Parts: sequence; C-alpha cells; structure tokens
Amino acid sequence: MVHMAAIDWSAVTALATVALVLAASAAALYAKRDIEAHLRTSADDLRATREATQAAQEAAQRQLQASYRPLLIETPPHGPPDESDRALVAGPNKGRVQLRFPGGHEDFADPRAVYVELSGPRINIAVPLRNVGNGLAVIHPMQVQLLGQRMLKQRVGEFLTVVERPRVPPGETTRILHAPQLSATEMADYPGS
Repeated sequence: MVHMAAIDWSAVTALATVALVLAASAAALYAKRDIEAHLRTSADDLRATREATQAAQEAAQRQLQASYRPLLIETPPHGPPDESDRALVAGPNKGRVQLRFPGGHEDFADPRAVYVELSGPRINIAVPLRNVGNGLAVIHPMQVQLLGQRMLKQRVGEFLTVVERPRVPPGETTRILHAPQLSATEMADYPGS
C-alpha cells in the first residue's frame, strides 16, 4: 500500500500566491520601465516637434516680412520719368527738374540722373531712387551721410540733407539732395574739382 502524504493545500496556495505576486511585481516593474521609456521618447519627440514648428513659424514670419519690405535702387538713367516728375519735365525746362540743395545751391538736372556739383566748400549730390520693393520706404534725412576721406563729419542737428519724398510707396521715386561740407584739406588739394 502506498501511503500518500497529506498535501497541505494552504501551503501550496500560499506558495502559488507568492509566485503570482512576484510575477505580477516583475511584470509591473517591467511595464513601468517600458512606460517611462515611452514617456521619455514621447517627450523628446514632442520637444523636437515643438522646435521644428517654432523654426517653421519664424521662417514663415521672415518670409512674410520680406515680402513687404521696401527696396530702394537708383533710378535707371534712360527710364521713363516718374509721375511726380512728369509735370516738371513737361514744363519749360526741357526735361529737367529744379534741384534746391541745403546751403542755397540751385540748378536744373535730368530727374533720372545722379547730380554732383561743387559750390564753395559744399559738394552737392542728388540721387534719384525708386522703391522696387513691396513695402513703404521711409527715409530719415538726419540719418543720410556721405562718407569719404577728408570729409568733415556731419554735426548732430546740422541739416545737410533734403529728401523730396520721405515716404516712398512701391513703384514710385524720390530724390535725396545732400550737401556736406568739404574739409579745408580737400578744397586745397582739389580746388578745381
């Protein structure tokens, strides 16, 4: 006869419960690590997406602003006169406009040509500019400077520049008349300039 030992089912149940708890704890630990890894990856992906979106928005903003910027260029010397000069050109001056410089110098010139003339210690320069950009150009006369060797620096508050149209809409022109004073050295070196 075979004796069967009595099985303590409560001990078996306790061992099975401990095994199940350990297995569940291990599964929960691995699941937690997996979730944390996914969260880190998701956070990195979200950060990268946010940075890419911000960069794209900044590029689009720059492109939009560039499409509304003014762009002043020299007027072509053989192009048609601007609407603002048409009436002047059609007058008795035969295609020339009157230029009135700071310091008192006056002369007539082609409205599309750059004008340069000395009068005493001043060099009178007129530059016609056309706005070929899409935005309104604004020219501040006090910020216009002529730079070169032996030129006297413009004193703050000294009005040496006249801008015929300080606000230039797209497609229109203006003229900057600038009359800085030459230095005594420049006048002595080039008296017949």
